[in-house]
Amino acid sequence: MVKKIPEIMQNGTVNQDDRGRINVDYNGYRVGILPMFYDNKVNWIVTAMELLQ
Repeated sequence: MVKKIPEIMQNGTVNQDDRGRINVDYNGYRVGILPMFYDNKVNWIVTAMELLQ
């Protein structure tokens, strides 16, 4: 799955939900990106998954 992240990020469709989460969908896969703030720094949580159809 990790090897697919660059392809998904390059070719996917970007959406943002009401909680500030960013999702990039491509070809049945999703990369979820969530900004987390700690001590005036932004840390990015990245999750990748296959979407069930």
